[in-house]
Amino acid sequence: MSVLGRLLLRSSSARLCPSAFVCISGDESQARTTGSFSVRRGPHSQLLKKQMSTCTTSSSNSDVIIIGAGIIGMSTALALTRRGWSVTVVDTLPAVGQGSTSYSSGIVRWFYTIPESVMFSWEAYHYWKEWDDFIGVKDERGMANLRQCGAILMRTKESEPFLKASCEILDNLGLTYEDWSKEELEARMGENTPYKWCLDSYGPPKSASDEMFGELNTQEPIAGAVYSAETGYVADPNLAVVNLETAAKETGRYSFRCGQKVIEILKDKGRATGVKLKSGEVLSAPVIVNAAGPHSREVTDMAFSENFKDLNDMTLTTTPLRQEVAYLPGLEGCESADEMPITLDMDAGCYFRSDLQTSILIGSIELECDRPLEFIPKETNLDDVNVCLSELHGDYSYRAALRLPGLQLSGSSTAKGIVSFYDVTEDWTPIYDKSSLPGYYMAIGTSGNQFKNAGPVGMIMADIIEATENGTDTDENPIIFNLDKSGIGALNTSVFSRRRKLLDTSGTVLG
Repeated sequence: MSVLGRLLLRSSSARLCPSAFVCISGDESQARTTGSFSVRRGPHSQLLKKQMSTCTTSSSNSDVIIIGAGIIGMSTALALTRRGWSVTVVDTLPAVGQGSTSYSSGIVRWFYTIPESVMFSWEAYHYWKEWDDFIGVKDERGMANLRQCGAILMRTKESEPFLKASCEILDNLGLTYEDWSKEELEARMGENTPYKWCLDSYGPPKSASDEMFGELNTQEPIAGAVYSAETGYVADPNLAVVNLETAAKETGRYSFRCGQKVIEILKDKGRATGVKLKSGEVLSAPVIVNAAGPHSREVTDMAFSENFKDLNDMTLTTTPLRQEVAYLPGLEGCESADEMPITLDMDAGCYFRSDLQTSILIGSIELECDRPLEFIPKETNLDDVNVCLSELHGDYSYRAALRLPGLQLSGSSTAKGIVSFYDVTEDWTPIYDKSSLPGYYMAIGTSGNQFKNAGPVGMIMADIIEATENGTDTDENPIIFNLDKSGIGALNTSVFSRRRKLLDTSGTVLG
Protein backbone atom coordinates (compact mmCIF):
# COMPACT_ATOMS: atom_id res chain seq x y z
CA MET A 1 0.00 0.00 0.00
CA SER A 2 1.29 3.51 -0.80
CA VAL A 3 2.21 6.00 1.92
CA LEU A 4 -0.85 8.06 1.05
CA GLY A 5 -3.07 5.02 1.35
CA ARG A 6 -1.75 4.30 4.83
CA LEU A 7 -2.30 7.91 5.86
CA LEU A 8 -5.88 7.91 4.66
CA LEU A 9 -6.64 4.71 6.52
CA ARG A 10 -5.41 6.35 9.71
CA SER A 11 -7.75 9.32 9.23
CA SER A 12 -11.48 8.98 9.66
CA SER A 13 -11.99 11.20 6.62
CA ALA A 14 -9.81 11.92 3.63
CA ARG A 15 -11.41 15.32 3.16
CA LEU A 16 -11.98 17.66 6.06
CA CYS A 17 -15.25 19.50 6.27
CA PRO A 18 -14.87 23.10 7.33
CA SER A 19 -14.73 23.47 11.08
CA ALA A 20 -15.49 26.49 13.15
CA PHE A 21 -13.64 29.77 13.39
CA VAL A 22 -10.46 29.24 15.38
CA CYS A 23 -12.43 26.66 17.32
CA ILE A 24 -10.93 23.40 18.42
CA SER A 25 -13.59 21.20 16.93
CA GLY A 26 -15.79 20.94 13.89
CA ASP A 27 -18.93 21.91 15.81
CA GLU A 28 -20.00 25.38 14.64
CA SER A 29 -22.50 25.73 17.46
CA GLN A 30 -19.64 25.30 19.91
CA ALA A 31 -17.79 28.07 18.10
CA ARG A 32 -20.64 30.47 18.73
CA THR A 33 -20.59 29.50 22.38
CA THR A 34 -16.85 29.79 22.93
CA GLY A 35 -16.45 32.90 20.79
CA SER A 36 -13.35 34.00 18.91
CA PHE A 37 -10.94 34.98 21.63
CA SER A 38 -7.81 32.82 21.67
CA VAL A 39 -9.72 29.65 22.36
CA ARG A 40 -6.59 27.57 22.11
CA ARG A 41 -4.85 29.49 24.89
CA GLY A 42 -6.54 27.33 27.48
CA PRO A 43 -4.59 28.21 30.64
CA HIS A 44 -5.20 31.92 30.12
CA SER A 45 -8.51 32.02 28.29
CA GLN A 46 -10.29 32.72 31.57
CA LEU A 47 -8.37 35.98 31.87
CA LEU A 48 -10.53 37.74 29.32
CA LYS A 49 -12.90 39.35 31.82
CA LYS A 50 -9.99 40.52 33.94
CA GLN A 51 -8.23 41.89 30.86
CA MET A 52 -11.36 43.77 29.80
CA SER A 53 -11.11 45.80 33.00
CA THR A 54 -7.94 47.39 31.62
CA CYS A 55 -9.99 49.46 29.16
CA THR A 56 -9.81 53.09 30.20
CA THR A 57 -11.53 56.36 29.43
CA SER A 58 -8.45 58.54 29.48
CA SER A 59 -8.17 62.11 28.31
CA SER A 60 -8.69 62.54 24.57
CA ASN A 61 -5.18 64.02 24.35
CA SER A 62 -1.90 62.13 24.58
CA ASP A 63 1.58 62.27 23.08
CA VAL A 64 1.15 59.14 20.97
CA ILE A 65 -1.76 57.08 19.64
CA ILE A 66 -0.92 53.51 18.64
CA ILE A 67 -3.44 51.72 16.43
CA GLY A 68 -3.25 48.02 17.28
CA ALA A 69 -2.78 46.23 20.61
CA GLY A 70 -0.80 43.24 19.36
CA ILE A 71 2.77 42.33 20.25
CA ILE A 72 4.30 45.08 18.06
CA GLY A 73 1.95 47.83 19.23
CA MET A 74 2.38 46.96 22.89
CA SER A 75 6.18 46.70 22.61
CA THR A 76 6.17 50.19 21.11
CA ALA A 77 3.82 51.45 23.83
CA LEU A 78 6.12 50.11 26.55
CA ALA A 79 9.27 51.62 25.04
CA LEU A 80 7.66 55.05 24.65
CA THR A 81 6.02 55.16 28.09
CA ARG A 82 9.33 54.23 29.69
CA ARG A 83 10.84 57.26 27.96
CA GLY A 84 8.21 59.62 29.30
CA TRP A 85 5.67 59.74 26.45
CA SER A 86 1.98 59.39 27.24
CA VAL A 87 0.50 56.70 25.03
CA THR A 88 -3.04 55.68 24.12
CA VAL A 89 -3.47 52.31 22.42
CA VAL A 90 -6.65 51.78 20.38
CA ASP A 91 -7.97 48.39 19.30
CA THR A 92 -11.29 47.00 18.10
CA LEU A 93 -11.05 43.97 20.40
CA PRO A 94 -11.89 43.85 24.14
CA ALA A 95 -8.35 43.19 25.41
CA VAL A 96 -4.74 43.42 24.30
CA GLY A 97 -3.19 40.68 22.20
CA GLN A 98 -6.49 39.22 21.05
CA GLY A 99 -5.91 39.66 17.31
CA SER A 100 -3.42 37.91 15.05
CA THR A 101 -0.78 37.82 17.82
CA SER A 102 -2.85 35.37 19.85
CA TYR A 103 -2.82 32.93 16.92
CA SER A 104 0.94 33.14 16.40
CA SER A 105 2.93 29.91 16.56
CA GLY A 106 5.26 31.86 18.84
CA ILE A 107 8.49 30.53 17.30
CA VAL A 108 11.72 32.26 18.35
CA ARG A 109 14.40 31.55 15.72
CA TRP A 110 17.24 33.42 14.06
CA PHE A 111 17.70 31.68 10.72
CA TYR A 112 17.09 34.23 7.94
CA THR A 113 18.54 34.98 4.51
CA ILE A 114 19.68 38.58 5.13
CA PRO A 115 22.22 39.57 7.83
CA GLU A 116 20.09 42.29 9.42
CA SER A 117 17.21 39.92 10.13
CA VAL A 118 19.60 37.37 11.66
CA MET A 119 21.17 40.05 13.87
CA PHE A 120 17.85 41.49 14.97
CA SER A 121 16.31 38.13 15.84
CA TRP A 122 19.47 37.01 17.64
CA GLU A 123 19.26 40.15 19.77
CA ALA A 124 15.56 39.52 20.40
CA TYR A 125 16.27 35.95 21.51
CA HIS A 126 18.23 37.36 24.45
CA TYR A 127 15.20 39.41 25.51
CA TRP A 128 13.12 36.24 25.65
CA LYS A 129 15.81 34.52 27.73
CA GLU A 130 15.52 37.36 30.26
CA TRP A 131 11.83 38.14 29.75
CA ASP A 132 11.03 38.67 33.44
CA ASP A 133 13.86 41.17 33.82
CA PHE A 134 12.82 42.99 30.64
CA ILE A 135 9.21 43.31 31.81
CA GLY A 136 10.47 44.45 35.21
CA VAL A 137 7.25 43.82 37.12
CA LYS A 138 5.58 40.59 38.19
CA ASP A 139 2.32 40.00 36.36
CA GLU A 140 -0.28 38.31 38.57
CA ARG A 141 -1.61 36.53 35.51
CA GLY A 142 1.71 34.80 34.93
CA MET A 143 4.79 35.45 32.83
CA ALA A 144 5.40 34.35 29.27
CA ASN A 145 8.44 32.16 28.92
CA LEU A 146 10.63 30.76 26.17
CA ARG A 147 10.57 26.98 25.91
CA GLN A 148 14.01 26.30 24.48
CA CYS A 149 13.53 23.04 22.59
CA GLY A 150 15.93 23.65 19.70
CA ALA A 151 15.20 23.58 15.98
CA ILE A 152 15.94 21.19 13.12
CA LEU A 153 16.20 22.38 9.53
CA MET A 154 16.16 19.34 7.26
CA ARG A 155 18.97 19.37 4.71
CA THR A 156 17.36 18.54 1.35
CA LYS A 157 17.58 19.71 -2.23
CA GLU A 158 14.67 22.10 -1.60
CA SER A 159 16.17 23.59 1.56
CA GLU A 160 19.72 24.02 0.27
CA PRO A 161 19.35 27.62 -1.07
CA PHE A 162 17.85 28.79 2.23
CA LEU A 163 20.41 26.94 4.35
CA LYS A 164 23.34 28.10 2.23
CA ALA A 165 22.33 31.75 2.55
CA SER A 166 21.48 31.52 6.23
CA CYS A 167 24.49 29.47 7.35
CA GLU A 168 26.91 31.76 5.50
CA ILE A 169 25.49 34.68 7.47
CA LEU A 170 25.72 32.77 10.76
CA ASP A 171 29.34 31.87 10.02
CA ASN A 172 30.20 35.48 9.21
CA LEU A 173 28.58 36.65 12.45
CA GLY A 174 30.20 33.93 14.53
CA LEU A 175 26.90 32.32 15.56
CA THR A 176 27.00 28.63 16.25
CA TYR A 177 24.90 25.76 14.99
CA GLU A 178 25.38 22.04 14.46
CA ASP A 179 25.55 20.36 11.05
CA TRP A 180 24.18 16.85 11.49
CA SER A 181 24.93 14.00 9.11
CA LYS A 182 22.13 11.69 8.03
CA GLU A 183 23.43 9.16 10.57
CA GLU A 184 23.36 11.66 13.43
CA LEU A 185 19.87 12.79 12.46
CA GLU A 186 18.79 9.14 12.50
CA ALA A 187 20.39 8.60 15.91
CA ARG A 188 18.67 11.69 17.36
CA MET A 189 15.22 11.47 15.78
CA GLY A 190 14.91 8.17 13.88
CA GLU A 191 12.86 5.04 14.40
CA ASN A 192 14.92 3.86 17.40
CA THR A 193 14.16 7.06 19.32
CA PRO A 194 10.92 8.08 21.08
CA TYR A 195 10.08 10.33 18.09
CA LYS A 196 10.36 7.53 15.47
CA TRP A 197 10.83 9.83 12.48
CA CYS A 198 10.84 8.42 8.98
CA LEU A 199 13.84 9.87 7.17
CA ASP A 200 12.91 8.90 3.64
CA SER A 201 12.75 11.65 1.02
CA TYR A 202 9.45 12.53 -0.68
CA GLY A 203 10.41 15.82 -2.31
CA PRO A 204 9.77 18.02 -4.02
CA PRO A 205 6.86 18.90 -1.69
CA LYS A 206 3.40 18.14 -3.04
CA SER A 207 -0.16 18.71 -2.06
CA ALA A 208 -1.82 15.64 -0.59
CA SER A 209 -4.21 15.73 -3.55
CA ASP A 210 -1.31 15.23 -5.98
CA GLU A 211 -1.28 11.69 -7.40
CA MET A 212 2.48 11.54 -6.72
CA PHE A 213 2.12 12.52 -3.06
CA GLY A 214 3.90 10.06 -0.79
CA GLU A 215 6.07 8.55 -3.54
CA LEU A 216 9.67 7.97 -2.42
CA ASN A 217 12.41 10.07 -4.00
CA THR A 218 15.41 7.74 -3.97
CA GLN A 219 17.50 10.01 -6.20
CA GLU A 220 17.68 12.92 -3.74
CA PRO A 221 17.84 11.51 -0.19
CA ILE A 222 17.81 13.64 2.92
CA ALA A 223 21.42 14.59 3.58
CA GLY A 224 21.12 15.43 7.26
CA ALA A 225 20.05 18.56 9.11
CA VAL A 226 21.15 21.83 10.60
CA TYR A 227 20.40 22.02 14.32
CA SER A 228 20.14 25.13 16.48
CA ALA A 229 19.95 24.59 20.24
CA GLU A 230 19.23 28.26 21.02
CA THR A 231 15.77 28.23 19.49
CA GLY A 232 12.34 27.68 20.99
CA TYR A 233 8.81 28.96 21.26
CA VAL A 234 6.47 30.91 23.50
CA ALA A 235 3.44 28.74 24.22
CA ASP A 236 1.12 31.64 25.04
CA PRO A 237 1.76 34.64 22.77
CA ASN A 238 -1.25 36.45 24.21
CA LEU A 239 0.29 36.34 27.68
CA ALA A 240 3.43 38.01 26.33
CA VAL A 241 1.30 40.97 25.19
CA VAL A 242 -0.45 41.06 28.58
CA ASN A 243 2.98 41.25 30.24
CA LEU A 244 3.99 44.19 28.02
CA GLU A 245 0.77 45.99 28.94
CA THR A 246 1.35 45.36 32.65
CA ALA A 247 4.80 46.95 32.38
CA ALA A 248 3.42 49.92 30.41
CA LYS A 249 0.68 50.50 33.01
CA GLU A 250 3.35 50.58 35.69
CA THR A 251 4.73 53.79 34.14
CA GLY A 252 1.47 55.64 34.72
CA ARG A 253 1.56 56.98 31.17
CA TYR A 254 -0.48 54.30 29.38
CA SER A 255 -4.15 54.01 28.51
CA PHE A 256 -6.12 51.56 26.40
CA ARG A 257 -9.25 52.19 24.36
CA CYS A 258 -10.74 48.75 23.76
CA GLY A 259 -13.59 47.94 21.40
CA GLN A 260 -12.90 51.08 19.37
CA LYS A 261 -12.39 51.22 15.61
CA VAL A 262 -10.37 53.99 14.01
CA ILE A 263 -12.12 55.26 10.89
CA GLU A 264 -10.02 58.32 10.06
CA ILE A 265 -6.51 59.71 10.53
CA LEU A 266 -6.99 63.41 11.23
CA LYS A 267 -4.64 65.95 9.69
CA ASP A 268 -3.99 69.65 10.04
CA LYS A 269 -1.44 71.85 8.30
CA GLY A 270 0.09 68.89 6.53
CA ARG A 271 0.64 66.53 9.47
CA ALA A 272 -1.22 63.85 11.41
CA THR A 273 -2.95 65.22 14.50
CA GLY A 274 -5.16 62.45 15.80
CA VAL A 275 -7.77 59.83 14.98
CA LYS A 276 -11.52 59.69 14.72
CA LEU A 277 -13.26 56.65 16.16
CA LYS A 278 -16.35 54.94 14.79
CA SER A 279 -18.21 56.21 17.87
CA GLY A 280 -17.55 59.75 16.66
CA GLU A 281 -15.04 60.50 19.39
CA VAL A 282 -11.83 62.29 18.44
CA LEU A 283 -8.48 61.45 20.04
CA SER A 284 -5.70 63.98 19.57
CA ALA A 285 -1.94 63.33 19.48
CA PRO A 286 0.99 64.68 17.47
CA VAL A 287 2.24 61.13 16.81
CA ILE A 288 0.20 58.26 15.31
CA VAL A 289 1.66 54.75 14.97
CA ASN A 290 0.16 52.17 12.64
CA ALA A 291 0.69 48.77 14.31
CA ALA A 292 -2.57 47.31 13.07
CA GLY A 293 -1.25 43.95 11.87
CA PRO A 294 -3.44 42.52 9.08
CA HIS A 295 -5.46 45.77 9.12
CA SER A 296 -2.38 47.93 8.45
CA ARG A 297 -3.28 48.44 4.78
CA GLU A 298 -6.59 49.98 5.81
CA VAL A 299 -4.86 52.40 8.20
CA THR A 300 -2.30 53.36 5.56
CA ASP A 301 -5.15 54.24 3.22
CA MET A 302 -6.60 56.48 5.95
CA ALA A 303 -3.28 58.27 6.34
CA PHE A 304 -2.94 58.88 2.60
CA SER A 305 -6.56 59.56 1.75
CA GLU A 306 -7.92 62.06 -0.75
CA ASN A 307 -5.55 65.04 -1.07
CA PHE A 308 -2.70 63.14 0.58
CA LYS A 309 -2.52 60.19 -1.85
CA ASP A 310 0.28 61.73 -3.91
CA LEU A 311 2.31 62.30 -0.74
CA ASN A 312 2.80 58.58 -0.14
CA ASP A 313 6.38 57.64 -1.11
CA MET A 314 6.31 54.00 0.03
CA THR A 315 7.92 51.53 -2.39
CA LEU A 316 6.27 48.59 -0.63
CA THR A 317 2.76 47.74 0.42
CA THR A 318 1.24 45.44 3.01
CA THR A 319 -1.38 42.78 2.30
CA PRO A 320 -3.23 40.37 4.61
CA LEU A 321 -2.65 36.70 3.88
CA ARG A 322 -5.02 34.00 5.12
CA GLN A 323 -3.22 31.25 7.03
CA GLU A 324 -4.21 27.96 8.67
CA VAL A 325 -2.39 25.98 11.32
CA ALA A 326 -3.41 22.41 12.14
CA TYR A 327 -3.40 21.06 15.69
CA LEU A 328 -2.96 17.33 16.23
CA PRO A 329 -2.38 15.26 19.37
CA GLY A 330 1.21 14.85 20.54
CA LEU A 331 3.21 11.78 19.62
CA GLU A 332 2.58 8.83 21.90
CA GLY A 333 5.57 7.64 23.90
CA CYS A 334 7.27 11.05 23.94
CA GLU A 335 5.80 12.32 27.20
CA SER A 336 8.99 11.72 29.18
CA ALA A 337 11.40 12.48 26.34
CA ASP A 338 12.97 15.86 25.66
CA GLU A 339 10.53 18.11 23.85
CA MET A 340 10.68 17.58 20.08
CA PRO A 341 12.63 20.33 18.32
CA ILE A 342 10.82 22.81 16.08
CA THR A 343 11.22 21.42 12.57
CA LEU A 344 11.45 23.09 9.19
CA ASP A 345 10.91 20.38 6.59
CA MET A 346 11.11 21.54 2.98
CA ASP A 347 11.07 17.93 1.80
CA ALA A 348 7.62 17.19 3.26
CA GLY A 349 6.58 20.83 2.78
CA CYS A 350 5.65 22.11 6.25
CA TYR A 351 6.91 23.21 9.64
CA PHE A 352 5.83 21.63 12.89
CA ARG A 353 6.46 22.06 16.58
CA SER A 354 5.35 20.52 19.82
CA ASP A 355 2.97 22.51 22.01
CA LEU A 356 3.70 21.78 25.67
CA GLN A 357 4.26 18.15 24.57
CA THR A 358 0.49 17.63 24.43
CA SER A 359 -0.12 18.53 20.80
CA ILE A 360 1.67 19.33 17.54
CA LEU A 361 1.23 22.48 15.46
CA ILE A 362 1.66 22.16 11.69
CA GLY A 363 1.79 25.03 9.24
CA SER A 364 2.78 26.09 5.75
CA ILE A 365 6.09 27.60 4.62
CA GLU A 366 4.61 28.96 1.37
CA LEU A 367 6.36 26.55 -0.99
CA GLU A 368 5.37 26.09 -4.62
CA CYS A 369 2.83 23.38 -3.81
CA ASP A 370 0.87 25.93 -1.73
CA ARG A 371 0.68 28.62 -4.37
CA PRO A 372 -1.17 30.71 -5.28
CA LEU A 373 -1.33 32.00 -1.71
CA GLU A 374 -4.61 33.42 -0.43
CA PHE A 375 -3.87 37.13 -0.30
CA ILE A 376 -6.94 39.17 0.58
CA PRO A 377 -7.99 41.65 -2.14
CA LYS A 378 -8.16 45.29 -1.16
CA GLU A 379 -11.89 45.49 -1.73
CA THR A 380 -12.54 42.60 0.67
CA ASN A 381 -13.29 43.24 4.33
CA LEU A 382 -11.32 40.88 6.57
CA ASP A 383 -14.47 40.28 8.59
CA ASP A 384 -16.02 38.71 5.48
CA VAL A 385 -13.21 36.21 4.84
CA ASN A 386 -13.99 32.54 5.50
CA VAL A 387 -12.26 31.61 8.73
CA CYS A 388 -13.38 28.00 8.92
CA LEU A 389 -10.76 25.27 8.67
CA SER A 390 -10.47 23.98 5.12
CA GLU A 391 -8.90 21.07 3.27
CA LEU A 392 -5.53 22.66 4.04
CA HIS A 393 -5.81 21.23 7.56
CA GLY A 394 -5.70 17.71 6.17
CA ASP A 395 -3.09 18.61 3.58
CA TYR A 396 -0.62 19.95 6.18
CA SER A 397 -1.36 17.02 8.48
CA TYR A 398 -0.64 14.43 5.78
CA ARG A 399 2.64 16.13 4.89
CA ALA A 400 3.80 16.11 8.51
CA ALA A 401 2.76 12.45 8.78
CA LEU A 402 5.31 11.57 6.09
CA ARG A 403 7.98 12.50 8.63
CA LEU A 404 6.04 11.49 11.76
CA PRO A 405 4.52 8.04 11.18
CA GLY A 406 3.07 8.06 14.71
CA LEU A 407 1.05 11.22 14.08
CA GLN A 408 -2.62 10.80 15.01
CA LEU A 409 -4.60 12.25 12.11
CA SER A 410 -8.01 13.85 12.54
CA GLY A 411 -11.28 13.52 10.69
CA SER A 412 -13.84 16.22 10.05
CA SER A 413 -15.55 15.87 13.43
CA THR A 414 -12.35 16.14 15.45
CA ALA A 415 -10.30 18.62 13.41
CA LYS A 416 -8.52 21.22 15.50
CA GLY A 417 -6.68 24.28 14.34
CA ILE A 418 -6.75 28.01 13.83
CA VAL A 419 -7.33 30.41 10.96
CA SER A 420 -5.88 33.90 11.04
CA PHE A 421 -3.96 36.38 8.87
CA TYR A 422 -0.38 37.38 8.23
CA ASP A 423 0.43 40.97 7.30
CA VAL A 424 3.17 40.85 4.68
CA THR A 425 5.22 43.09 2.44
CA GLU A 426 6.45 42.07 -0.99
CA ASP A 427 9.78 40.87 0.45
CA TRP A 428 8.36 39.46 3.71
CA THR A 429 10.38 41.96 5.76
CA PRO A 430 8.61 44.49 7.99
CA ILE A 431 8.48 48.27 7.72
CA TYR A 432 9.63 50.09 10.87
CA ASP A 433 9.79 53.70 9.79
CA LYS A 434 8.37 57.19 9.70
CA SER A 435 6.27 58.18 6.70
CA SER A 436 6.07 61.09 4.32
CA LEU A 437 3.10 62.36 6.35
CA PRO A 438 4.68 64.09 9.36
CA GLY A 439 3.54 62.58 12.64
CA TYR A 440 2.49 59.26 11.08
CA TYR A 441 4.71 56.21 11.73
CA MET A 442 4.52 52.57 10.72
CA ALA A 443 5.34 49.25 12.35
CA ILE A 444 3.70 47.07 9.71
CA GLY A 445 4.21 44.00 7.57
CA THR A 446 5.01 42.16 10.79
CA SER A 447 2.47 39.36 11.20
CA GLY A 448 4.01 35.98 10.40
CA ASN A 449 7.65 36.27 11.45
CA GLN A 450 8.09 39.24 13.80
CA PHE A 451 6.59 37.95 17.06
CA LYS A 452 10.09 36.80 18.00
CA ASN A 453 11.35 40.41 17.89
CA ALA A 454 8.92 41.66 20.53
CA GLY A 455 11.63 42.84 22.92
CA PRO A 456 13.72 45.28 20.90
CA VAL A 457 11.22 46.30 18.21
CA GLY A 458 9.53 48.86 20.46
CA MET A 459 12.87 50.51 21.17
CA ILE A 460 13.64 50.81 17.47
CA MET A 461 10.28 52.48 16.91
CA ALA A 462 10.85 54.79 19.89
CA ASP A 463 14.29 55.75 18.53
CA ILE A 464 12.81 56.54 15.11
CA ILE A 465 9.95 58.59 16.60
CA GLU A 466 12.15 60.56 18.99
CA ALA A 467 14.79 61.32 16.39
CA THR A 468 12.23 62.41 13.78
CA GLU A 469 10.20 64.55 16.17
CA ASN A 470 13.44 66.23 17.25
CA GLY A 471 14.29 67.20 13.68
CA THR A 472 16.50 64.37 12.40
CA ASP A 473 15.85 63.17 8.86
CA THR A 474 16.03 59.42 9.41
CA ASP A 475 15.88 58.82 5.66
CA GLU A 476 19.24 60.56 5.30
CA ASN A 477 20.54 59.55 8.73
CA PRO A 478 18.91 56.24 9.64
CA ILE A 479 18.88 55.04 13.21
CA ILE A 480 21.79 52.78 14.12
CA PHE A 481 20.44 50.49 16.81
CA ASN A 482 23.00 48.96 19.16
CA LEU A 483 22.41 45.27 19.82
CA ASP A 484 23.59 45.45 23.40
CA LYS A 485 22.08 42.30 24.89
CA SER A 486 23.67 39.96 22.36
CA GLY A 487 26.78 42.05 21.74
CA ILE A 488 26.61 41.20 18.04
CA GLY A 489 27.09 44.77 16.82
CA ALA A 490 24.73 47.45 15.56
CA LEU A 491 21.79 47.37 13.18
CA ASN A 492 21.25 49.93 10.43
CA THR A 493 17.48 50.32 10.52
CA SER A 494 17.32 51.48 6.89
CA VAL A 495 16.80 47.78 6.10
CA PHE A 496 13.25 48.31 7.42
CA SER A 497 12.67 51.50 5.42
CA ARG A 498 9.38 52.15 3.66
CA ARG A 499 11.42 53.27 0.63
CA ARG A 500 13.83 50.35 0.36
CA LYS A 501 14.40 48.28 -2.74
CA LEU A 502 13.04 44.75 -2.48
CA LEU A 503 15.34 42.64 -0.33
CA ASP A 504 16.66 39.33 -1.60
CA THR A 505 14.86 37.07 0.88
CA SER A 506 13.31 33.62 0.57
CA GLY A 507 9.99 35.22 -0.43
CA THR A 508 8.24 33.26 2.31
CA VAL A 509 7.54 33.56 6.03
CA LEU A 510 11.09 32.25 6.57
CA GLY A 511 12.38 35.67 5.50
